[in-house]
Amino acid sequence: MYFEIDPHKIPYDRIIQGLCATPFKGNPRGCMNLNNKEKCPPRIMVHEFFDFSKQMFAIVTECKIGQWAEGFLKRHECDERYKLKKYPDSPKKSKEIVNKAIERLRSRHPDWPDTYFPLRNNESWESCRGIYNPRHWQGTARNKHSRNEKRFLELYPKFTVDGCPEAMGVNVTGLMAMYDIKLTWRWPPVHNKNNITYRISLAGARLK
Repeated sequence: MYFEIDPHKIPYDRIIQGLCATPFKGNPRGCMNLNNKEKCPPRIMVHEFFDFSKQMFAIVTECKIGQWAEGFLKRHECDERYKLKKYPDSPKKSKEIVNKAIERLRSRHPDWPDTYFPLRNNESWESCRGIYNPRHWQGTARNKHSRNEKRFLELYPKFTVDGCPEAMGVNVTGLMAMYDIKLTWRWPPVHNKNNITYRISLAGARLK
């Protein structure tokens, strides 16, 4: 699906670009694409990329990862690698970095409501990293989202689509909350066959 957004209400801050360096399990320096891929930080901010005086849209693709994970779990129910266990298991430094970033963002943007921020993981939950491994489902999700982007561009051929708004500093959690789409950042998520994740792109006219 896609829907029009008000570019002047897009929440963004350069602090969000820095979150790509947050360490996670197996990657103590954060995302491996940081400083290595064209669409990853460091790059220009969203207001430097899109023309805010023109129409802008969000292209959002729903991915039913809970159904996939449930099927995977049933197929491997005797495999100890895919038993549910307690989380979080992220490095302590990761939580410290994220909490500090949230504090700075709240200080700089006192007008941002609580819905613009991810819920803090103050308790444990049950899941399995193996059944939610992006390598198992991300290719399918990308293809589905790519088809949606192409359909959009057939209607708006002069627009540019960017599939990594957070790399331009966009607070995607906040932007989606404005349109009643709730993003969950616990990973792996609390296991539920109804779990949904999203791929999100922004579209608009490039600044010249």
